[in-house]
Amino acid sequence: MIDLGLSDRLRMVGWLLEDQIAVSDIGQVDIVEHGAGLQVAYQLNDGVGIRSTYPVADIARLTERFQSGREAPPSHPPHALAEALRTIGQDLDEQGIRLERLVRWPSGYRVTGTIGWHCIGRWYSTDGVREMSKERRGDRSSGESHESDEVLAIRESRRRG
Repeated sequence: MIDLGLSDRLRMVGWLLEDQIAVSDIGQVDIVEHGAGLQVAYQLNDGVGIRSTYPVADIARLTERFQSGREAPPSHPPHALAEALRTIGQDLDEQGIRLERLVRWPSGYRVTGTIGWHCIGRWYSTDGVREMSKERRGDRSSGESHESDEVLAIRESRRRG
């Protein structure tokens, strides 16, 4: 099984949500890292609330299925929920921030997490996430990485065991 970073786990949850429901029908989304998975609660615009749990092992299996195609399935528009969650996850991974909760609001994303022993809170505006995503897609096509040497060393040590 592949080792998934936060960005991969969040992207897959976004794909799963988008596969079930049109993004325009989803109101607030609340993602909490919980044990060996992600708990996702979301409210539809009509007021119906839904809660799901996605174990990391299930997310990894689904990710392996999509591994051959780096981009979201063709039915997904650019800057959809999956891409936004992936972009935020990449930013958190690069800074060594452990996600505790991510809440999607109409105007952006509220993230809380920890780095070391310190709690942090971040706000990502919807437009800001779109710009970050656009920059990262350009960097991926040019082979450039945003990750520091320290983050790359941490990832390598996790892969080895």
